[in-house]
Amino acid sequence: MKNLMISLDKSPQEVKSHLENIYPHGFYHETFEFEMPGKSEIYEALRTNYNGINYMVKVITRK
Repeated sequence: MKNLMISLDKSPQEVKSHLENIYPHGFYHETFEFEMPGKSEIYEALRTNYNGINYMVKVITRK
């Protein structure tokens, strides 16, 4: 299975529609925080599976 990390604003429309179908009332209660090694940014993201691909969708980035 393929794994991809993408940002919400750059994600394909199919993935955005998939997220809207799964979380019709919003998905911010499903997010988690993580930090990339070597970077001083903290990300909020969520995980989803669409068409056999595991996506980690970055929703918010902050320093």
